[in-house]
Amino acid sequence: MSTEVTEVLAPSSPAQGFSHPEGSRSLEPGGCPLGLVSLRVGGVECQVPADGTLLQCFQYLRPYPISMGGFCWNADCRTCEVTIRTASGVEEKVLSCQTTVLPGATIVGMTDKLKFCLRGLSGKA
Repeated sequence: MSTEVTEVLAPSSPAQGFSHPEGSRSLEPGGCPLGLVSLRVGGVECQVPADGTLLQCFQYLRPYPISMGGFCWNADCRTCEVTIRTASGVEEKVLSCQTTVLPGATIVGMTDKLKFCLRGLSGKA
């Protein structure tokens, strides 16, 4: 009797499959990972996954601090609230766990907890 072992890889965090910027990803000819869009966070221009929530994008940029930051990921705690300015110039307060990233948007304000978790952010992503 043969026993087959199937390895199941589950994401270790709510980002569900996003790779860290230094991880292996397919590259387009210019050297940028596919599926990334521009987002300005705290005065730093970053490249983040195009199909995630803002909080998932923050986790892509700073995996450990965001994963361990105590965010609820379901809008209960409101500690992920940010003020976002869209490309059209409109500012709005949103919950980053519930808001899909908008290409070209700027995060102009955030909670102290998010500021702490994103400290040291650089534009190398």
